Amino acid sequence: MLRIPDGKDPDEFIKKHGSDSFKVLLEQSDNHIDYRILTIKSKYDLTTGDGKIGFLSEASDMLAGLSSPVEREVYGVKIAEYAQVSAEAVKLEVEKAYKRKVNQEKKRREREELRVENAYQPESRELRYKNIRSAAAEEGVIRLLLLDGGLIKFTDGLKAEDFSSDFLGGIYDMICRALSQSDSVTASAIAAQ
Repeated sequence: MLRIPDGKDPDEFIKKHGSDSFKVLLEQSDNHIDYRILTIKSKYDLTTGDGKIGFLSEASDMLAGLSSPVEREVYGVKIAEYAQVSAEAVKLEVEKAYKRKVNQEKKRREREELRVENAYQPESRELRYKNIRSAAAEEGVIRLLLLDGGLIKFTDGLKAEDFSSDFLGGIYDMICRALSQSDSVTASAIAAQ
């Protein structure tokens, strides 16, 4: 059951605390799922085929957002009763909506990873990294060596050919040559080579 502090009605609470606070109250209530289902149900005329289809579609999408398969099934039965359709039909719709949500989330994560990877690509189109993660680590090695040339002793066995990017391998090679002649190196000294 939804209990609103200070005995206020939902409108007063939303005006005073905002809709996000009200959503938190709903999520914390014992029957927030029932409340959400009833809210969806109130939008549709369940005596018509279109009304039932609209209700079932929106309610199935809402249930697909629940992480527990048990909750999805229990509330799916309630939705079926409201719309006077079989629980099996609702279960199939909820499963379909759940799979769609999982696929959408997977695609969103893939797009996000691509966006992040593209952000790490050099601005120059002629220079593209084949492996962003390796290139990021290689750039880190180069930065550390520029900050503290003494760290070169920890790179024993690392060669320019080991780098995933020929460009970064070349910079590493220049840093190694510069550090063999001096205790420190600067970016301008490398650029002069």
